[in-house]
Amino acid sequence: HITYVVSAVLRKGDVFVDVGAHAGYFSLTAAPLVGDEGVVIAVEASQRTFAKLISNISTSRFPNIVAVNVAASDRHLVARIEDVEPGNSGSATIRGRICRGVQV
Repeated sequence: HITYVVSAVLRKGDVFVDVGAHAGYFSLTAAPLVGDEGVVIAVEASQRTFAKLISNISTSRFPNIVAVNVAASDRHLVARIEDVEPGNSGSATIRGRICRGVQV
């Protein structure tokens, strides 16, 4: 259902932000829809999963995808992201102390 909505809504020149991009399915779906006039911003916090995202973007050769290895939040903070289950690339979580007030 989400793929259908993304495909129905996006137009050439749009900006698509994929928060929690994982391996990039929706980013790769959106890239040809927004075209060279648009941009896709793929946000992925897990370093391990981000490596898969970068690999998939490189293979696809869509120049309009910008990948960032950060977590999304409503405030500035620094947190440690850990993969909980070694075989599950979608298991990233925040562990330990969160340092507030640090500009990132």
